[in-house]
Amino acid sequence: MDRTEETHHLRPVTRPVFLTTLVIGTSCLIAWTIFLELELPRTYVAEHWRLAWVGLDAAQIVVLVCLLWSAYYRRMVFSFFAISGATMFLIDAWFDVTTARSGDVRQSLLEAIVVEVPAALVLYRMAWRAIRRGYRVWYVKAYNKPAPSFWRLQVPSDEDAKMARTETAS
Repeated sequence: MDRTEETHHLRPVTRPVFLTTLVIGTSCLIAWTIFLELELPRTYVAEHWRLAWVGLDAAQIVVLVCLLWSAYYRRMVFSFFAISGATMFLIDAWFDVTTARSGDVRQSLLEAIVVEVPAALVLYRMAWRAIRRGYRVWYVKAYNKPAPSFWRLQVPSDEDAKMARTETAS
């Protein structure tokens, strides 16, 4: 069984279900964040502090190695790794600064400003450029005319995807 046959059996999540789930999830996160702000203690001793930081850095290494591989081989998955890596740099900067002891805040801020935030911005920009470039090339090849603005492009519906699969199969 090839991949197209496998995906045929999967029921796609409909747009209203996805949007409803997103609204409910976001609302719950807002309530949870307010609860945490009101209830969490000002200080807390973490039992697995080293594991948390080494785990985050190890995950960053894995993502950056995947990013390197995808950049070297010019794979479109590069964008996913770049966005993941950028987000991890921002998370690292946030927790470096917000968990630093008073004597370490200056060093953490400097590292965030000089290394982590600029690295994140570069990776977000590279991801955006790769997505936009891939879309434009694909569009010109598919339609033989310039691509419309990426911001106006709509995500295809499940019906559009079904039609595309049917056209490709024939």
